[in-house]
Formats: sequence, C-alpha cells, structure tokens
Amino acid sequence: MKYAVMSDVHANAEALAGAVDDAEMNGVDGFICLGDIVGYGPYPNEAITLSREVFAEKVVLGNHDAAIVREMSMDSFSRRAQKSILAQRYMVDEFNLDWLASRSHFIRERNLLFVHGDVSLDAGSIKAGFGYVFRPEDVDRVLSAVSGLGVNIVFVGHTHEPMIWRQNGDGSVELLDENRIIVSSSDHYAVNVGTVGCPRSVPYASYAIVEVKGNGHVDIELRKLSFDYSAYRDSLLAANADVPIWLEDMLSNPQVAEKMLKC
Repeated sequence: MKYAVMSDVHANAEALAGAVDDAEMNGVDGFICLGDIVGYGPYPNEAITLSREVFAEKVVLGNHDAAIVREMSMDSFSRRAQKSILAQRYMVDEFNLDWLASRSHFIRERNLLFVHGDVSLDAGSIKAGFGYVFRPEDVDRVLSAVSGLGVNIVFVGHTHEPMIWRQNGDGSVELLDENRIIVSSSDHYAVNVGTVGCPRSVPYASYAIVEVKGNGHVDIELRKLSFDYSAYRDSLLAANADVPIWLEDMLSNPQVAEKMLKC
C-alpha cells in the first residue's frame, strides 16, 4: 500500500488540489489527512469538500478543526487564529461541519500511527492530543508511549515544518537531515509531514509518501512542493481574511525570503 499523508490544509483548497495531483503522479493508492483542514486560509468550505472526496474517512481531527466544531476551547489560540475560526464557522455549511465533527483523533494502520499532535497513554489506550512535537523530548515521549502497543512509526503534523526523527537503541533521539528513509519493524521513527496549505517557516509546502513493503519495511519520502506566496496573499485578501505578518515580511523583504530558503 502506498499512501500520501498530508496535514494542515488550513482552508487552502487550491494548494491541497496541487498536492493531490503530485501524489497521484507518484502512484499513491490512498490518502490520509492529519488534520487542520480549516483555519487561517481563505476557503474552508471548499477545503472540507475536497478533503471529503480525497481522504474519505481517513482524516484525524486537528486543533483548528476541533475549535470550529466547538469540541475544544479557543483560549490557547492566538487572536488571529480565534478570528479566523469565528469567521469560518459561518462560511462552512452544516453538512461539512457535521462531517468534520465526526472525525477521530487518530488512525492506526498496523504498526503505523497517524495523529495531528502528540500522543500519550490513557489506561493503556492511545490518547492523541494537540501538543507540538518538535523537540527530542517530545519525540521520545510519543514513541515511548506507543512502543509497547506495537507501533514503531508515528506521523504528525501541527508544526507546519517537515522533520524526520529517529529514536536510537540507546534511547537518544536524532533529527535526520534526509528526505527519504527505509524503516524496518525494529526501528522507531516520528515523521512530521509539514503542511500543504500554510508553510510559514520553510519556503515550500510538503507531505509524505509512505509505502508499506511486502517484507514489512516502510519507505517514507518527504515531498517538497513549490508554494506561490503571492497568490496565497491575494486569495486571503479576496476572501477578506487576515494576511499574517510573516507572509507580508517574506514578500516585502528579500532578506527574509533568502533566510527562509536556507532552512
């Protein structure tokens, strides 16, 4: 089986469509979404409609998704995020809201676990949360929590930045400078697939192609896609959505753009 694993669409249906085209050209058999279909971007209803077509039932709930369907409080969100969620509640039709509210918090495919943020155990069962996974201690906590359940690869989103982490035999966690790896059943990895709809700390959109081989090995490739930041700003303006400061800075300041290109 060959999956395209995507995350953090953030109401950017056009960017999602482009990522889907890229995945289909690479021969994927199915799609999985790690949440945050809504929030920030210009077209939340269209993003949910396309996500229903592409991902079907293989979608986990992100924190922005949970907020828009009132499953979680917005107290921990920035003012910009709160404003976008409040506006998008009136932009999304009832059918799409009901569909989004019915999403689970994690998906498990044999030894692979797909979540939006962090993972812990609750009475021996998997509990997926919305904490960020970006430090070695975060990765260690997540992988250690699920290792006794037969899970050795955890896929996350939430931070918008693609990363591949390996937990070594001595328990140490290492961030790899690689875009493609082959994982055996005895290896332990956490993979952040990045974002297809709202890259803010790297100059590209991203997702992962995950192929489960017949011998049990898993081939994981981080795909990095070009992202038209000028068109993204124009779409936000057309939808009367806020244009974030980081986007204006990048487009107006060549030094910021140059710095991002070195990420």
